[in-house]
Amino acid sequence: MQRVAIVGCGFVADLYMRSFAVHPEIEVVSCYDRDAARLAAFSKHWNVAAAADLAAVFTEVAGTGLLLN
Repeated sequence: MQRVAIVGCGFVADLYMRSFAVHPEIEVVSCYDRDAARLAAFSKHWNVAAAADLAAVFTEVAGTGLLLN
């Protein structure tokens, strides 16, 4: 399973999530956005853990994951 974290929860992040829906081998483990309202809405809509800050996102995918921006 490939672990992925997303930084930036705007329009493109929604496209990523739609694409990941057909790839069960990809697990989106966290997301982050500097806009707290956008982060909360994205996290709730896609049921993805919202990271408190960028350091937390990096920790989620350290060593074996992928960070999408």
